[in-house]
Amino acid sequence: LDTLPGLPGEEQCVTHIPDGYDLDRLVPTAPAMTPTGDAITGILEEMGVLFSDDPTIPKMVILVTDGEPTNSTIGLRCTNNDDDEVIAAIRALNAAGIQTHVIGFGEADPGLIENLDDFAEAGGTNNVSDDSQRFYDATDTDELVAAFNSILACSPYNQFARGSCSYDC
Repeated sequence: LDTLPGLPGEEQCVTHIPDGYDLDRLVPTAPAMTPTGDAITGILEEMGVLFSDDPTIPKMVILVTDGEPTNSTIGLRCTNNDDDEVIAAIRALNAAGIQTHVIGFGEADPGLIENLDDFAEAGGTNNVSDDSQRFYDATDTDELVAAFNSILACSPYNQFARGSCSYDC
C-alpha cells in the first residue's frame, strides 16, 4: 500500500483518517508507523482550530509515545520523524505557547528514555511526581490514567480554571 485512496499526494503519512475511509485497508500498516513529528507539526499547523485564541487560557498537548518515532517499511513515509525533527516540532509548539507533556507508554526501552526526556524538555514540561525524569511513565492503563490525572490536575489550565492545583503536585 503506497498510497491511501481518497487522500491527496503520492505518499502519505497517516495522522488523520478521513470520515468513511475503509480502516481494514489501513490496519496492516499501522503497527509499522509512529508519525510523531508529523502529528506534532499537524497540531502546530491547525492550532487556530484546535485551541482558543484567548491568550489568557493556557494551552497544552499530551503526547503518549514509546519514545521511538519510526517510519513504515511498507511504503508510507512520514516526514519530520526522526528524533531531532520531533524535538524541533515540539520546540516550535512550545514557542507558540503550547506546552507538550510526555507520557512514555509501554515497557520503556532504556535506549529511548533519553528521547522521552528530550521530548518533555523541548515541550517545557516536567513530571511533577518524579524528579528523576521529565516524562511520565505508564506501563498499563491504570498508570496511564494516573499520569493523565497528574498532568491535568497540575496543568496551568486547571490552576487557571479552579484557582489552584487540586492534586498533590
